[in-house]
Order: sequence, then C-alpha cells, then structure tokens
Amino acid sequence: MLIPTMVDAESKNPIIIDEKADIEYAARLIGTTTFLNAGFLPYNPDYIMVHTSVYESFKKTLVENVTQNWGSDVSKSSDMKLNNAFPKVINDKVFNR
Repeated sequence: MLIPTMVDAESKNPIIIDEKADIEYAARLIGTTTFLNAGFLPYNPDYIMVHTSVYESFKKTLVENVTQNWGSDVSKSSDMKLNNAFPKVINDKVFNR
C-alpha cells in the first residue's frame, strides 16, 4: 500500500515498497509519473527501496509498465502515440549543453 507521506530527506525522494504493497498500483504510479517531463520534476524519486520478498515481482511489473507507457526504446520509437509526452531535444545547441 502506498501512503502519501512527506519526508524531509535532504531533498531526496525515496520510495519504499514493503511486502504488503499493492505491486500493480505502485508500479503503475511510479512507471507512469517518473518519466513525465523526461524525469525533470522536483518530486521525482531518487531511488526505490523494495522488500526482498516482492523485489522480482515489482521489478517485472515496473519494467512492463514503463515499456507499455513509453515504449522499449523511446529514442528509436517512431510511434508518437507512445512517446508524445516525452520531451525532445529541440536543437543542437540544447543537445550539446
């Protein structure tokens, strides 16, 4: 179960997945929101701590969710339906920065 909580962790945003977590919900929420605006959001997680008993299940479900939402390789995807929310580099000057 994910419970919204504010933690002062010196500007770090950990996510803790314990053995009672709803894996499907957590993976969907994390996999969908983490990559919005190419991950440049002030509240994005810096890391995820997952209980060992649910680690493999969470990892598999998260990878499936990210792939479903963003494609397996956004840089090579021509399907804008999959990645139209993913920001693009607009020119060489920005890219070289």
